[in-house]
Amino acid sequence: MPTKKQIIIATTLTFILAIGMFFGVNKGKFIFKADTNSAISLYVAPADALPAGSDSNSGTIDSPFLTIDKARLAIRQIRATADFNGATVYLRGGTYFRTSTFELSSQDSGTVGAPIIYRAYENQKPIISGAKEISGFTSVVDPSILNRLDNNAQSNVVQVDLNAQGVTNFGQLQMRSFGTTFNDASLASIELFFNNKRMTLSQYPNVGATPKWVNIASTPDYPLNIISATNTNPIIITTEKQHGLTNQDTVTIIDLGNIPHLNYNNAAITVLSDTTFSITGKIGDRDYPSGGKVYLANRFTYIDDRPSQWAGNLEDVWMYGHWFYDWADSHQKISSIDTVKKEIVTIGQEPYGYKAGQWYYYQNILEELDQPNEWYLDRTSGILYFWPPSPVNAGKTTVSVLPNYLFDGKQVSNIKLQGLSFEGVRGNGLRITGDNNLINNCDVYNIGSDAISISGNSNGVINSRIHDIGDSAVIVTGGDRQTLTPGNNYISDNEINAIGQWSSMARIGITLNGVSNTASHNYIHDLPHIAILFNGNDHIIEYNKIENVVTEAKDAGAIYGGRDWSGRGTMIRYNYFKNITGLNGNGCNGVYLDDALSGNTIFGNIFYLVKSADFGGGSAFIGGGRDNTIENNIFVESGNAVHVDARGMSRESGSMHINQGPGDPIQDGVMVVNLKKVPYQTPPWSTKYPSLVNILNDNPEQPKGNIITRNINWKGSWAYIESVALPFLQIEDNFGTEDLLLQQNPLFMSEANEDFRLQPNSPALALGFQQIDLSTVGPRAEASPTTIVITPPQLTLSSSNFSAGWNMISFPDLSNAISSGDLLPGTYQIRKYDGASNSYLSNNITLTPGTGYWIKVDDVNSVNGKKYALNQTTSSEIAVTKGWNLLGNPFQTELPYSNLQVKYKDGSTKSYAEAITRKEVSGYAWSWEASDQKYYFIAMTPDKYKTASPKSTVIKPFRGFWMIVKSDTISSIVMNK
Repeated sequence: MPTKKQIIIATTLTFILAIGMFFGVNKGKFIFKADTNSAISLYVAPADALPAGSDSNSGTIDSPFLTIDKARLAIRQIRATADFNGATVYLRGGTYFRTSTFELSSQDSGTVGAPIIYRAYENQKPIISGAKEISGFTSVVDPSILNRLDNNAQSNVVQVDLNAQGVTNFGQLQMRSFGTTFNDASLASIELFFNNKRMTLSQYPNVGATPKWVNIASTPDYPLNIISATNTNPIIITTEKQHGLTNQDTVTIIDLGNIPHLNYNNAAITVLSDTTFSITGKIGDRDYPSGGKVYLANRFTYIDDRPSQWAGNLEDVWMYGHWFYDWADSHQKISSIDTVKKEIVTIGQEPYGYKAGQWYYYQNILEELDQPNEWYLDRTSGILYFWPPSPVNAGKTTVSVLPNYLFDGKQVSNIKLQGLSFEGVRGNGLRITGDNNLINNCDVYNIGSDAISISGNSNGVINSRIHDIGDSAVIVTGGDRQTLTPGNNYISDNEINAIGQWSSMARIGITLNGVSNTASHNYIHDLPHIAILFNGNDHIIEYNKIENVVTEAKDAGAIYGGRDWSGRGTMIRYNYFKNITGLNGNGCNGVYLDDALSGNTIFGNIFYLVKSADFGGGSAFIGGGRDNTIENNIFVESGNAVHVDARGMSRESGSMHINQGPGDPIQDGVMVVNLKKVPYQTPPWSTKYPSLVNILNDNPEQPKGNIITRNINWKGSWAYIESVALPFLQIEDNFGTEDLLLQQNPLFMSEANEDFRLQPNSPALALGFQQIDLSTVGPRAEASPTTIVITPPQLTLSSSNFSAGWNMISFPDLSNAISSGDLLPGTYQIRKYDGASNSYLSNNITLTPGTGYWIKVDDVNSVNGKKYALNQTTSSEIAVTKGWNLLGNPFQTELPYSNLQVKYKDGSTKSYAEAITRKEVSGYAWSWEASDQKYYFIAMTPDKYKTASPKSTVIKPFRGFWMIVKSDTISSIVMNK
């Protein structure tokens, strides 16, 4: 898909200066300046600003409000009594402390042409904070406290009474585990920050210690006997079905007494009577030896003697660990410690139980406050103890106060947040439900749980930084799976790192749910678990740089999806994976299509230093699914390049069981249940995914239809392919599949510099391998003082109107409205640029005269020779937004630029030339020229850049062009024949 900013075009000094003077350039980012022509402009400033903010002020630039709440109220009052054309609320720099959530509802929505914008004033930095600054720290003098501190800590730890600072609600430490966050987010625990950095709740082993964990020694157990479902034994075994047990049943151990909820899937059962049976195996494990044991899941024994130093002070001591599986974690509160038996008993029960050798650490212990950055809170007295990394009085110390949500937009539309910072909330950061909302150039950090959650359509998070997050960064849900209606949400050009700081597993950089949402050009790095997780259909995951993720697991992937035959259509392309090595360097996976996920494509990615997990993992991993494609990827020093198994034919067969109706005691497996959630046998599903229609009659457990072709493997093993899966695969034209010693050099441009383009004489090109250009991977820069960045297609055009590949075109005014599908009956892709969201629309597009489109045609013959009646229109008007716009010629004759007019929101018009002199539009445009594969700028006035040899001063028929609108007062461009 073509995108707007991808190649760098040098231009004349005059052009450079014009760009710099208009936008204002600072470190590659646009500096926002006040829009004096906005219909409504309101200003907010802190009380210590000049001029000072006050909610008794009028809200003008010289008399700003104190709170955004007052600005919200003012907008409501204005729109109730007058015509409303949108509003911009400018926040001056400073911190806006909040003790309640800033909420917007449907009455606070804007419209497409008149959004409501909350933004930074000029290049200032407004911070929306849920924290409170505290001061008044003193030395610790209480002997009872000093005696509990390490000798080195006694002179370094300071204390403060939070009650005296007005902070009396401390929240609670809670069990937060794999797949869950809080039992109650309103009770989320207080956190401490120093100079905007999250401090560490006192723990052992310390942060930075080697090793960073301690290990479980053993788990007390007792022999597994015949168990009655009706007696008083502390274990009950039941099934979800309301009938007697059979030898094929899946059983669940449920909580009774000291025995917690544990899953025990596909255990061997021997039925003795209607109520009595025996099982074999170990609870929570996947191995089922005869005569197994039941493990108690509320206790285990430890190895070292450290707990003996504080076992008598267990006021609120917790542990955090990976107790049974490397991919599952939780917090557990200690009930008691027997220092003789070295046994710990927990208050809660670990869902999967405990297992010897697993790893954990202790936290929230006064005695373990023994190095800089650590803190401990006595929740009874309200005294906070802290070892600051530098003199406490010389820095800023804050504690999170707001329980949940700094910003909550409920069923809102056309709201924009620009240039703002959000920090210091105990629970979640920002939540938006609704359509056409945008978070742009924001900084979201020091959030206790999830940073941003969005539900709706056509929403975006762009150009932002999301870091130091307790749980996940961005969670997006959009589109309708029942009808395959696209969500068109986009998460682009962001940097995401340092998330999962409270709990690490299933804490995701970007989560895409629903249909047709996009994650592109993000830099996601230094995460404990998954970078991008996707569920649903037809997502685009492209041009992301993903580095040093999955650091605390091995049975995981940098990009992950799983457990759904119907979860099809996602394209994972042109991403760069680097240094993905898993827990303790033991390996993990790159793109992980887990547990029979089907119908997705891994194309054109580069995997560099992706170490495979020791269970046979791979950079591109197909876990028993079907109809997946792994094509045109490069694997360098990456363990197994490819993994394919047939788990549906073995260990996961139960998940694929199809209930046969009356007489079949076994219910549908989870894969069948997920499939039946969507109308997979009727349109649009049956037409878009025809192989799904009869999947249940086509041995669904077999990994059919997977294609592995034209991939390059270098300095790594080629593949782990389960032998039973091999007959179902199409594997062809891959380069570097032999033994490492026999691999032929693919001849990269510069492996040492990570330039993995192929040299012209590369032997891989003979196999049909396509070059991969990742020069724009990761966040794209804004305009800089020396360059303008534009993204062209990579194509070769030859015909006057269409050719195979990408075309930047426009359509004439037809006598009848026509959709792209009617005009182009062949195979094609179409993209319409939306300036309001700085993104591309790709579905349900109606062709509009005067608009430019990118169209990729695979079959030129299908569109040539078709005739359509034209209107005799002599004028066309097309709506524009401030910034880049993709326009086009609406006529079948050449269109001189002198025939263009500018129309303003007040209804007035001016010539384009006059608008140039007023610096409201640019004096140039950019057109894609197929003959030499370049962009050319086109002079909009006769003397504009006369020394730069403009390509032309007219727009040819069927041609699109890029142009820039500089003023918010302009509503449209009028094109006259």
